[in-house]
Amino acid sequence: MLQNPPTHVRSILILQTKFIGDLVLASALARNLRLQYPKARIVFLCEANFASFLLAHGIASDVVAFRRVRMRGTPVQRGRELYAMVRALRRFRFDLTTDLADSKTSRIIVRLVNAKTRVGYDPPEKPLRWLERQPANVLAKPFGFGGQHYLYRYLSPLEALGVELRAPVQGLSRSRWRPPGHWRFSTGIISGVTPS
Repeated sequence: MLQNPPTHVRSILILQTKFIGDLVLASALARNLRLQYPKARIVFLCEANFASFLLAHGIASDVVAFRRVRMRGTPVQRGRELYAMVRALRRFRFDLTTDLADSKTSRIIVRLVNAKTRVGYDPPEKPLRWLERQPANVLAKPFGFGGQHYLYRYLSPLEALGVELRAPVQGLSRSRWRPPGHWRFSTGIISGVTPS
């Protein structure tokens, strides 16, 4: 754990590539980082389907999206998607990365982005294999601030950074966002009515 939070943080990357529920929980982390670093740009790496959700609710300043289908495709498709992702991320020149995904791929991305401060979990959710290394230089406990709810897993990087927990709840704002393929939109098209 750091005694003093990092200063002069202009850009923060949060890696959370999984599901919309994980992104809602990660919004509490983003909100607290925004309170600590009000001028910093907070960027999420996530599945392309969730990019508009993160932006519409004010969770992220920017989003770098990828397509999970390509990451599960042929080795050539995976390589191309990873290359495009890392290239887009490196343009931001991140000062801080927080790896909430805690996967082999996310650790590779953290290493390639090479921010000055890199937060990861110790121990990781799944044990590292003998060739794998944890690229993080700030290690977070699996659950921070003494909580047992999964939300505290997402808040644990704050504790590791020495950042005070000011907003322990999710940080969603009201929005008219509808997920792609939302049922009202689909039924409206079928019946010939456009969505409102």
